[in-house]
Amino acid sequence: VESAYFTGGKYEIQKAKTSTALGPFQLLDKTAQEMGLRIGGAEDERRFFAPSSCAAAKYVRKMVKAFDDSDTTLAILAYY
Repeated sequence: VESAYFTGGKYEIQKAKTSTALGPFQLLDKTAQEMGLRIGGAEDERRFFAPSSCAAAKYVRKMVKAFDDSDTTLAILAYY
């Protein structure tokens, strides 16, 4: 993912020192909330496949729109 081959040198790769990712799609707190999930406690929707998969799909769609020329490859790589 960090390869300049995939990013064309146009995007800076960022790494977090700690993570709040949870669930099958490893959604971060902030991302999950932005995608409409309830987080925290036993009812954290990131733990459930159906709502977290919908949130992950919404996030990929958001990333596709964010990259030049709606580059789906970069959008999927950005997810990770």
